Amino acid sequence: LMAICVQTGDMTIYKKTLERKIKEEPKGYTVVNDYRLMAGYYFRMKEYNLAEEWFEKARNIDAENFHIYSLMAHLKFVRGFRSIAEYYIKTASKKIVNDDHTYILAMQLAIYQLYNGDVNGSLINIEIARQISKGDCELCDKLTQGYIKEVSESRKKE
Repeated sequence: LMAICVQTGDMTIYKKTLERKIKEEPKGYTVVNDYRLMAGYYFRMKEYNLAEEWFEKARNIDAENFHIYSLMAHLKFVRGFRSIAEYYIKTASKKIVNDDHTYILAMQLAIYQLYNGDVNGSLINIEIARQISKGDCELCDKLTQGYIKEVSESRKKE
């Protein structure tokens, strides 16, 4: 049901479904992913303080969860807390357990580096992601063909 809500953009039912799921969990049984999803919901709604509260709840359950730190880094980056975002990126990098995590972090860093004007650093991370995805990386192509080209051209004009 929640996946359908995301596809249709019905975030009200998404939130209610997730709240009911969390509330009805057996006592002593917590699902870190549900808390992370709730944090993501509040992030999408730009309710950043509530998103942080849910991230903290998730981290209190599973302090080794890569996704919690990756998403917290993004939350801090969006809010303009770059040094704190770096801390969470470094922490996430220590929690990597598979290629999917490496891909996510490489793309996250590539986007941040582009945002900060570090085209070369971004290209390195895009190449890491491309290797992990065995060349099938639509986001990699979009970044290299669109944004990096645009940044490079604007620098030539300067």
